[in-house]
Formats: sequence, C-alpha cells, structure tokens
Amino acid sequence: MTVDLKGKKYIPGTYVKARATAVELADNLISQWDKKRLKMKEEQLAPKLYPTICFSRKIGVGALEIADILAEKIGYHVVDREIVEHMASEAKLGVVK
Repeated sequence: MTVDLKGKKYIPGTYVKARATAVELADNLISQWDKKRLKMKEEQLAPKLYPTICFSRKIGVGALEIADILAEKIGYHVVDREIVEHMASEAKLGVVK
C-alpha cells in the first residue's frame, strides 16, 4: 500500500529517520539543563551597573543646576559626591579623585 503525501510516495513502515537513543537524549537534556543553570548563576553574580551621568564639580561650571535640569527631564536622581563616597566605602570600593 502506497500513500501520496505532498507529492512524495510513502510506504507505511519505511520511515527511517534516525532517532537518538535514550542515553543520548538524557545526556543532551542534562547538558542543556547544566548550561542554563550555569548561565543563571553567572547572571546572579554579575554586578548590576545602572546608567550614570557625572558632571565636573569645578567652581563656576553650574554642574548642580545642569544636573537638576537634566534629572528632571530624564527621570534620574541627583546624588552628591559625599553620598557616592559613602556608598563606595560601604561596598569597600575606592573613589578616584
């Protein structure tokens, strides 16, 4: 008995697509699971870096005024250097001067 499927003749019982063995399937699934688990672990360990804008604090440049105007327009918060230095010391990071 021959069946016509989309222009190809198919004889039942002659489907010869190679299939993976149970061992190969299990090995593949465990490998995929392990890669996914390692990727999730790396993402959890990676520090999150948030967008930041820094302005010069030299006298007369108007850094605070510019920071306030820009923060209002883009929805950021203005943080003073003292707060940044405190956070860096708490996290045991150095501040470049």
